Amino acid sequence: MYKERVELYKQLENTLNTKILTYITSDRIGFETQIAQDVIDLFINHLDHIGTVPKISLYLYTRGGDTAVAWNIVNLLRQYTSLPDSFIEILRKSTVIIDTPDLVSEENLFEEK
Repeated sequence: MYKERVELYKQLENTLNTKILTYITSDRIGFETQIAQDVIDLFINHLDHIGTVPKISLYLYTRGGDTAVAWNIVNLLRQYTSLPDSFIEILRKSTVIIDTPDLVSEENLFEEK
């Protein structure tokens, strides 16, 4: 299952001409997790590995948590894009509140059906 998922991410990267960063929290009963500030270091480690690129897409699945983290993640992603007004896509499966209207719009927000 992991190999198939990685292959699908690679195909999506090629189709969208982007690098995809995936972050998924658990919603399994008894093991629920929410996004928190401690994930920033994980994002930095992965972004350092990816390096600076023209476009980054974030696939995010979370049931909530610290909304300030979303702001930090968006600002962090901007630091790893090479174009001045880089296009950062938010690919989402659940409702995520990110108060950045200049960044999140109908054109660059895709929701899995």
